[in-house]
Amino acid sequence: MAGNAKKTPAKQPVPKKEKAADGGQLTIKDLLRQNKNTIAQSLENTPLTPERLLNVCMTEIRKTPKLRECSQASLLGAVIQSAQLGLEPGSALGHCYLIPFYNKKVGGLECQFMLGYRGMLALARRSGAIVNIDARVVFAADEFDLLYGTETRVIHKPRLNGDRGGVLGVYAVAQLQGGGSQVEYMTVEEIMKV
Repeated sequence: MAGNAKKTPAKQPVPKKEKAADGGQLTIKDLLRQNKNTIAQSLENTPLTPERLLNVCMTEIRKTPKLRECSQASLLGAVIQSAQLGLEPGSALGHCYLIPFYNKKVGGLECQFMLGYRGMLALARRSGAIVNIDARVVFAADEFDLLYGTETRVIHKPRLNGDRGGVLGVYAVAQLQGGGSQVEYMTVEEIMKV
């Protein structure tokens, strides 16, 4: 019966790979090495070296084999974006991530750069506008008071032992270079919407 026949999933096309000088396929390692000057230029005014970034990227590619299936252009683009921001991809620091996503339009995997919250913090600190930034989770059993207005104030006394209860929300406090501070609070509901 035609209606009960199982459909076999369409095979994903093999991503187009850059050609090496000898006409063969470039490996990812060769692709990154071949573009080392572009990556180095992107790293100007950042704390990372090209060697360090390339080593970290190769480690991430070994840890996430699906990245090998991504288009080389998208992988290189994500690495360069990481370089421009001076952030190391991967879970070690949590600054940013190289994530393989299936793109229906191209019919294959593409690597996308994803900024992590620790990367956002590193960029904020590096900007020079922020002296310090701290983020915390508020639990139901914690003592928490937040006041907005001409003088924003946060009092958070976490319960140090026993059950802290469920999560109520999160907040971040940034101490600004010129003095003063910026406070942002989000409830669990607001976080889930994001």
